[in-house]
Amino acid sequence: MAAPGCQSSFYRVSHREQYTRFCATAPDMPLFMQPWYLDAVCTEGAWDVVMVEQAGRIVAALPFFLKKKWHWQYVAMPPLARMMGPYVLPEWRSPRKEVSLLEALLNE
Repeated sequence: MAAPGCQSSFYRVSHREQYTRFCATAPDMPLFMQPWYLDAVCTEGAWDVVMVEQAGRIVAALPFFLKKKWHWQYVAMPPLARMMGPYVLPEWRSPRKEVSLLEALLNE
């Protein structure tokens, strides 16, 4: 759901190419959220990412680690990852914009 007055399209990425390109252009992407790092530490499960696009450009991303136990699949912290969470490009970090983007990420 987009914030009022905000035209957005949301999609879930099953392949990681778009996220990898996004990380390459993000100026301060944390190490623990880099795709190569997630590939290395997410050996006991799989990782995926949800992203928000504004005007044809990815502006926010939320990578997550999926584990499976019996028939249940759940989100967890990957081993050796100190932190993971949403990432918003610096120019979208005003309180109003950031709240709407974080809400959109969580609604995915």
